[in-house]
Amino acid sequence: MSKKYILAFVVIVAVALSISIWALSPSPTSSPPQSNNATQHTDPDWTFPPESEPAIPLPDFRPVVTEVMPSVVSVITEVVTSDFFGRQYTESVAGSGIVIDDKGYIATNNHVVEDGQSIYVELADGRVKCSLRSRGAIDVRQIAQKFGGGGHAMAAGTHLPGPLENAKQLILEQIAEQFAEIDSK
Repeated sequence: MSKKYILAFVVIVAVALSISIWALSPSPTSSPPQSNNATQHTDPDWTFPPESEPAIPLPDFRPVVTEVMPSVVSVITEVVTSDFFGRQYTESVAGSGIVIDDKGYIATNNHVVEDGQSIYVELADGRVKCSLRSRGAIDVRQIAQKFGGGGHAMAAGTHLPGPLENAKQLILEQIAEQFAEIDSK
């Protein structure tokens, strides 16, 4: 018999014995130590306070919410995926984020934007921040510049009036125009 078979047999026997010893060993039956203290976590005689006693007021969070709400954004990502049969379709992934600086950088979770083909950010004031990417056929800088944005031919960005569906329609119209220009050449 070769050394490989002997070694494999020894490993199998060791694993089987370990499992047997573990399965046959008695489970711990001891309960947590009981305290003789009169202090308990719950008081069995507790009742609701009488209505005549004033309730403790909760803090007012409205000023905090009012101050931070403009920095909260809605992030919508479109991802192209394939089904079991290899047919491609587009799914939308939604999440939230926060504006973290004056330049407009936004922090969100990776799973919201991972593998995104297009990413839209709806700001608290209703505008939609659009990040445009191209693989060369479309000059996204021209599209962004039409709406007051900027960038370069392969990556650009702009802000559009919301809601999101209107912003998407504006971008799609511009892309269609650029394809029409390419086809006419």
